[in-house]
Amino acid sequence: MVVTTTDDEIGVDNIPPHLTSDREAPFNLDFDPARPLQQITDELTERIEMAYLARVLQRYNGRIAPTAAHCRLSRRSISEKLRRYGIDKADFKPRSSRRPAVVKSV
Repeated sequence: MVVTTTDDEIGVDNIPPHLTSDREAPFNLDFDPARPLQQITDELTERIEMAYLARVLQRYNGRIAPTAAHCRLSRRSISEKLRRYGIDKADFKPRSSRRPAVVKSV
């Protein structure tokens, strides 16, 4: 980490994923009780779905079919949720399997 870090300090981003905790910050149920219940429920559901999908995508290296099977949802439902939440499945693929950038010659 010392060799690959360009900053003065080693941050969480510099630590290999297998050495960091899989747990996110403790789930926080703070909310404004003046807001309607449905609004709060929708917000909490969204947060849970996003965290859940990120973990399952990580487990299956960004592959939709096994993620959908694990979640017991259709591939279409998973793809729709990823689109809605702005989650890119490519972010969960191992770096070695990502397509190299295409450089066009001028």
